[in-house]
Amino acid sequence: MEVKQCRKCGEHKEITSFDWTNKQKGYRKSYCRDCSIKIYTQWKIDNLERHNKWFEKYYNDNPERFGKTGKKPTGRKPMENNELKSGVYVITNTETGETYVGCSNDVKRRIWRHFYNRGRSKVKPLSKALKQYGKEAFTSQVLEYCPKEQKFEREDYWITQYGCEYNTSKKKK
Repeated sequence: MEVKQCRKCGEHKEITSFDWTNKQKGYRKSYCRDCSIKIYTQWKIDNLERHNKWFEKYYNDNPERFGKTGKKPTGRKPMENNELKSGVYVITNTETGETYVGCSNDVKRRIWRHFYNRGRSKVKPLSKALKQYGKEAFTSQVLEYCPKEQKFEREDYWITQYGCEYNTSKKKK
């Protein structure tokens, strides 16, 4: 097993953890894959406008890569300037007015999982209501984005504001 040291993190890793710079000549990058991803992600954040211009130009120059319809890609989007994904959300039953307040490190993904979990949710009252009324009877809204360290504190605040009939593990104050 061949090992190489990453110039960024200093760790010794298997050679396969380093991407190719020139496969024909057998040259590999000096940074491991994990560090390369971190460096590129930080570059995109620091150069957001430049990245989005490049993405638009790439999209216009390569329509065949995004399907025959010529529609904009659905999976890949220009990067949004929103580093905060964590926060607090509310799900409301429009027929009964009952609510559920939750928090997550990735709010939008968590809301999606509530609706498409098909009864396997840990929040049993909400899961049962989704089965009974159907997902069309519910609305969701992000109440606020906040740092991960503050999400539980902010969730408690919003639970006291809404009452939250579907929340079982948090006591209503």
